[in-house]
Amino acid sequence: MIEINENNENLKDKRIEISEFINDPPFEKRSLPKEILTKKEKIIANYLLLGKCRSEIANALSVSENTIKTHTKNIFRKTKAKNQKVFMIMYFIE
Repeated sequence: MIEINENNENLKDKRIEISEFINDPPFEKRSLPKEILTKKEKIIANYLLLGKCRSEIANALSVSENTIKTHTKNIFRKTKAKNQKVFMIMYFIE
């Protein structure tokens, strides 16, 4: 029983840590820089903000996953996000 309580405390600590990260991320929240993205990149960026993976986006847009991968790399480069999670944190509109 002590172990269960310790695990519960660890989970509580993790939840607090995650909550603090979401409420005060180490990234500046900002609006999506639409002027620097192409029309296709804007569409894909919105799918990324919805948490969609490359295959889901490719299916929705009827293009290959490699095409989505290329656009995604360009979006991350232009917005200085290192991955989708960081991108979502930086640009998620509340």
